[in-house]
Amino acid sequence: MNLGLRRLLPVFVALTLVCGCGNSVLDGSPDDGGQGQAQEEKTAGGGDDPHYGPLDLPIGNTGVNSGPGGIYDLLLEKDCSGARAQLDERQSDPVYAIDDKNTVLLLRVGIALCEGRGAAAKKAFAGAVRTDAPQFMCFLYVAEASLIRRKPKSSFAACPPDVSDSPPPADQEETDDPPPTDQGETDDPPPVDQGDGDNPPPGDPTSPDGTSSAPAGEPTGETG
Repeated sequence: MNLGLRRLLPVFVALTLVCGCGNSVLDGSPDDGGQGQAQEEKTAGGGDDPHYGPLDLPIGNTGVNSGPGGIYDLLLEKDCSGARAQLDERQSDPVYAIDDKNTVLLLRVGIALCEGRGAAAKKAFAGAVRTDAPQFMCFLYVAEASLIRRKPKSSFAACPPDVSDSPPPADQEETDDPPPTDQGETDDPPPVDQGDGDNPPPGDPTSPDGTSSAPAGEPTGETG
């Protein structure tokens, strides 16, 4: 090898190393084989662990069912860890455990969405069923379905009104009127015997002994 080629050899090696690094060296980013970009596409496009927005829950009448209602209130306050702890504690106690499996499932989906675990929420929600009572559980279902299916809440049927706050039927409404009294009983004195025709009533005051001394048909007392 002549002297000229020996001098150019280091230059060729340096150029080869630079070209082999590709864009990683040029843009200063680490070479991860495209894994970082693929992970971003999965997250943005709803892949393995899609990102959903926060649960948009309205205030509900949770007092009608204190078990699920307390957890709903924690999700409403964005207290994800508190909701999880309360549900786990309740379900570990056979006395206070929530029996309805669908209610438990909807609560766990809500907790997963609250914690940002989109994949777990989406997988669990596939087995959930809409419920309209109590009303706040319907609110929870619609909020979850809106996020997971990426549809506005208005595209789902509205939750029915809360029957626990509805007034009683008209025939059962309470009234301040006193109860009707028995028409057969009265405080009025009995009627006085007015006599029949020409015979004066007993106890006529025109007679000393209380009986009339006048013959029948004749008036008593002075006449004009």
